[in-house]
Amino acid sequence: MSETKLTNTSQPNSIAQVADVLLAGGVALVPTDTVYGIFVRGKEGRKKLLSVKPRSNDKPISFLVPNGSDLSGVVEISKLGYELIEKHWPGGLTIVFSKVKQPPDEYMVETFGGDDPAFGGNTLGVRCPNHEWLLELLEITGPIAGTSANVSGQKTPLEIKDLDEQIRQSVDIICDGGALSDTASTVVDLTADSLKILRQGFVLVYQSH
Repeated sequence: MSETKLTNTSQPNSIAQVADVLLAGGVALVPTDTVYGIFVRGKEGRKKLLSVKPRSNDKPISFLVPNGSDLSGVVEISKLGYELIEKHWPGGLTIVFSKVKQPPDEYMVETFGGDDPAFGGNTLGVRCPNHEWLLELLEITGPIAGTSANVSGQKTPLEIKDLDEQIRQSVDIICDGGALSDTASTVVDLTADSLKILRQGFVLVYQSH
């Protein structure tokens, strides 16, 4: 594997650098509004992500989107879902939706992983982040799949200097965004009739929302 490229969010060309890596099927480690994450785009990228950080099917990988319109025709959004999007996006809330019965196949497989259980199977966990640099990146790349930049079972590092060496060497580019939070996004499940909190995190959400 070639040497990992390094950049930071204050560099004018950092978004273009990271976008080039993602659009070429590479793996990028970047800051978000919650914790550092490892992200990829497309089918080839998703294969690499699972080799960098393997996941069991009961802990599927979620997606970041530049806005809620990318979900049109892909997931079933209830009235409550629209209310949560309006209230908490962009922000630290990941929402798990049911995928529509007949999504656009090529788009679904290429962008959101089709029915791959590692990427949700019949569900889709998705979030629009409240991070200007990252939103500009997403406008170029479209939706990207990702997970926190830690070894499974260990704390996510607050700064790039604290990254696990194996993680550091497994990605194609690292973008330093300074010291971040150690709190991941809140995750809620809207695949049933009512809201279920899967993880209470960055955004405080109640069962009644």
